[in-house]
Amino acid sequence: MVFVKDNKGRVLIVGAGDVAFDGEGRVRDGDMLTVYDPATREMDFVHAKDVTLERTTSSEEYAKDYQRQLEELNSTVYAEMQSGGEEGQPSLTEPAEPTKPKGEEGNEALLGLSEPTKPVGEKETTPVGEEPVATLADGTPVPMMKDSKGRETADYSQMTPEQGAEWMSSQFGENAEAAVDGQIKRAEKTLKGAEKIKVDYTGDLNDAKEAEAQKKIAIEAAKAELELYTNIKKAMTEKKVKAGMEKQVV
Repeated sequence: MVFVKDNKGRVLIVGAGDVAFDGEGRVRDGDMLTVYDPATREMDFVHAKDVTLERTTSSEEYAKDYQRQLEELNSTVYAEMQSGGEEGQPSLTEPAEPTKPKGEEGNEALLGLSEPTKPVGEKETTPVGEEPVATLADGTPVPMMKDSKGRETADYSQMTPEQGAEWMSSQFGENAEAAVDGQIKRAEKTLKGAEKIKVDYTGDLNDAKEAEAQKKIAIEAAKAELELYTNIKKAMTEKKVKAGMEKQVV
């Protein structure tokens, strides 16, 4: 995840797109970044020249930090409730209707958190009452993860290009190539956004050096995403060509 600071002092999370509209309503591609403001929980657009790289972090580390904040918040609430809390607040010693803790649903989607996945080939059993584990044609379990809305989805980064092509085809049928092309286009936009992040050289040089390293990490991550779906597309094309040649032989 890439964090930037704009000229208003806001710390923002860079999104996948870099397309926005200018003052006259015309589309301008390549000079704007789509960002998410954690403070207001709203999407916004900022000009690439108006932001500097703040930091980068993996989704796993961000998830740990978010979980740690929830635990600290819950421990404070627990202590207040146990001692009677403020006037009008319920106590743990009195029965109350069960409620769902704030942030348990929805916040993860807004923050783009994902759950760890298991590598391809690791066998697992299906608990009674749960849906069976999705598998590929050879019986290999499909590695799964949570998407930005908390839904189960395949983790293509844990598959080979051939496995990714197989699963994509099974999910989207005749539209599989269009789906892969869409992911390639999104990865290209993410890479453009990472490459346009500005490094502030007017401050401490050690900070600038660290910012350069973080920018490089962001670029490499975007390149890996682009390579992932490009290889899946190649595997699809090779399979189609092979099927066509076999059909001609028959």
